[in-house]
Amino acid sequence: MFQKEKTEAVVLSRQFLGEADSQFILLTNQFGKLRAVARGERKILSKMRGGLGLFSWSEVELVRGYRQPIITAARPKMLFSNLSRDWSKFVIAQRMSRDIEALTPWDLPDENAWFFYLGALNALNLIKSHYQRLYYYFLWTLINSWGYQIDLHHCARCGGQLQSEICFLVAEEGIICANCWKANDQSEEISPNTIKILRLIASKDKTRLGRIRTSSADRKNLEKASRFFIDSIRTDQDLSSVN
Repeated sequence: MFQKEKTEAVVLSRQFLGEADSQFILLTNQFGKLRAVARGERKILSKMRGGLGLFSWSEVELVRGYRQPIITAARPKMLFSNLSRDWSKFVIAQRMSRDIEALTPWDLPDENAWFFYLGALNALNLIKSHYQRLYYYFLWTLINSWGYQIDLHHCARCGGQLQSEICFLVAEEGIICANCWKANDQSEEISPNTIKILRLIASKDKTRLGRIRTSSADRKNLEKASRFFIDSIRTDQDLSSVN
């Protein structure tokens, strides 16, 4: 039985199908993350083209009941136009979308994730600097919202207070001190400044986060630690789905 429904959606990614069709991954407010197809969307006279651009926030009509939902209409609510005009913003928005796509389960509505992602896109569309800091605030808040919080004050093994020294992020456990680290640990070094930034994010202290000074080494370490943790989450999710 086919059912026609309306929902608000943001386009996370798209893939061309044939000569005129496209397949989209959408984050919706009613159905969560889903995959849908738009027939003839790439034709010049298609009425859907304006509402299905990357990062577009639109009201879409779906026909559900097919193997994949079919998009029959897309009316834009906000296009976040600055994201496509500024290459630096576009790259950050693309990373946000990839992280939402990677971490969000299929077909599971989550109102908090929906509003958080919309708010992050709107903030990125408007701000004039600190794009990277906004991204890491978005990423680690998203990680925490899905239950992957780590203790940022105590070693995950000995329970001791984390000191002002290099520590190690172990995917299955959290942050461990140098004394507890073993050579066979699957880990990534995490600097005191990176831990400080993550603490500010966890406390939602946007003011201090915007003011903190970071070196090139700090930014590289934050990126490496973030990618390591995201990759470990995705690996864990893949193993869970197999089991």
